[in-house]
Amino acid sequence: MIPEPIPNLYQDRFPRLTENGELMTDAIIKLTHRYLDGKPAKVGKRSLSAADRDLDFWNAIFWEDVSNEIFETEAFALALARYLQQNKVTRPGWLQNLVVRAPVALRRAIRYSQV
Repeated sequence: MIPEPIPNLYQDRFPRLTENGELMTDAIIKLTHRYLDGKPAKVGKRSLSAADRDLDFWNAIFWEDVSNEIFETEAFALALARYLQQNKVTRPGWLQNLVVRAPVALRRAIRYSQV
C-alpha cells in the first residue's frame, strides 16, 4: 500500500486565499504571519512540529514566483530570521538569490537572527 502524500500546510492554503479574491502578495503576507504566529497546526490528524512548519513554509511553491514587494515587508524579514536560526530546512541557492533580490531584507534577517 502506497502511503498518501502529506499535504503542505501553506501551499494548500495559498490557492484557497487567492481563489477568494486575495492578491498573491496579500496571500503570501497572510501565510507569513500564520507561520510567524507559531501556533500549533494540524494537517489532517497529524500535528505539525516547528520543524514541519519550517519545512512546509520554505518549500511552498509560491516562493518560486514571489514579488520583490514581499521581500520589503517586516514579516518576511522576521520569517527569514527564523529560517536562518533553524538547521533542518535548506533551500539551495535561496540566500544567493536574496543577496541579489533583497539585500536589505537579508541584512535585517541576519541582524534579527543574531547568527
